[in-house]
Amino acid sequence: MDEPTTHLDIASTDALINALRQFEGTLIFISHDVYCIRALANQVLHVHAGRLTPYAGGYDYYLEKSRATNERAALTAGFTDARPVQPKTQNSELETDATVARTGPKTKEQKRAEAAERNARTGPIRVLRAKVAELEKEIFRLEKNQSELTSALEAPETYTEPGKAQHLNRELSTTVDRLQTATTEWEQAASQLAELEK
Repeated sequence: MDEPTTHLDIASTDALINALRQFEGTLIFISHDVYCIRALANQVLHVHAGRLTPYAGGYDYYLEKSRATNERAALTAGFTDARPVQPKTQNSELETDATVARTGPKTKEQKRAEAAERNARTGPIRVLRAKVAELEKEIFRLEKNQSELTSALEAPETYTEPGKAQHLNRELSTTVDRLQTATTEWEQAASQLAELEK
């Protein structure tokens, strides 16, 4: 769905959101309506300048992980385009043609060297993007597990079975430790990725 709430009033927006919450399939939507995103999204895919950045959580998770200071910044956040801006001149096409004419067609060796150089530049970025995405999935899984364990510890029936609370407490402690480690690793990888993408 593309901007499903654009022309709706508040009551119609609420009705649409309630109807979509009852839908049992997968729903993909594009929206700048923070209320709608917050109400419906359980995963966020930020799109900017042809780059996709997945966040394995809802809108608040996205705000936290993207370190946006507010909703407006989150909706307009993006990566800087690493390509230098070339000023357009009337002779730019002629200059390009003259350069090609002077150097002649590229040889296979030149093409291979250029491809190797491109891979050397983009290879680490691809690896870090994959690592960041993997860590985000792991963090999401651990946060969900932490929430489930906390709910189980809050349930009165947990304490009727001998030893169950202690077992859940140990599991929760392990989960919290792993979550802290994964979050630290994510922060480091995301920081490195941001540096490489400058």
